[in-house]
Amino acid sequence: MKKIISTLTLLLIIYIPLNAQNIEQIISKFVKAKGGYQKLLSVHSQRLTGTITFSTNESGPFSVTIEHPFKMREEMEINGKKIIRVLNGNSGWILNPFSSKKDAQPLPLKIVEDMRGAADFNGPLVDYKAKGNVIKYLGKDTANGKLAYKLKVIQKDSIVGYQYIDCTTGLELKWEGKIGAEGKGHLMQSLFGNYKKVDGIMYSFDILSGTPEQPVEQHIIINKVEVNPKLNEDLFTKPVSSKEDSTKVK
Repeated sequence: MKKIISTLTLLLIIYIPLNAQNIEQIISKFVKAKGGYQKLLSVHSQRLTGTITFSTNESGPFSVTIEHPFKMREEMEINGKKIIRVLNGNSGWILNPFSSKKDAQPLPLKIVEDMRGAADFNGPLVDYKAKGNVIKYLGKDTANGKLAYKLKVIQKDSIVGYQYIDCTTGLELKWEGKIGAEGKGHLMQSLFGNYKKVDGIMYSFDILSGTPEQPVEQHIIINKVEVNPKLNEDLFTKPVSSKEDSTKVK
């Protein structure tokens, strides 16, 4: 019995540093594949434009503009009407012409928190210790038909997600996690593909999002990526409808 306990103890002692080493090696590979630490930190703003298509066959132009820290503006046009979501620090609004309220409404706190996470365009792995995130290596798995390292990411705000890093390229293949109030909502996933280099950084130009049961609820195809564009700060204020704009002009 003593021999068995000693062997288990030794295995634990060996496993802990090896697991930590694996995490650092995987993240280092990911950072290098994306463009390198210094290059990633040189980005303070970005704009991605393309098209978004839903499972209902509705589609239209899509754009997301992000500025560090925690500023983001999403726009998508469906049936000639534009939906706008804005994040500015700890505040957020949505202007939805399909709703009964025609002026911009405050976003729920959980949505603001989700958008704050998305506004970190380097993601939770880069500088994860400084961000207060905890990373756990769960071994290898398959994602999008490829062998991947599976990482459990626990962010300091208790948001839990799983990232799958391509064993060959080091790029992210898949993200999954729960969205909704206090992380108790639906399990969602996003698949990333068609990576291209823009200004020395690799971006996914093809993103499929949905649930495990219906993987393709939303399909984003990026047509253009702008790195460090000059942005007007009005982009990140409470949005107004075109009707309100015309009234102000008069």
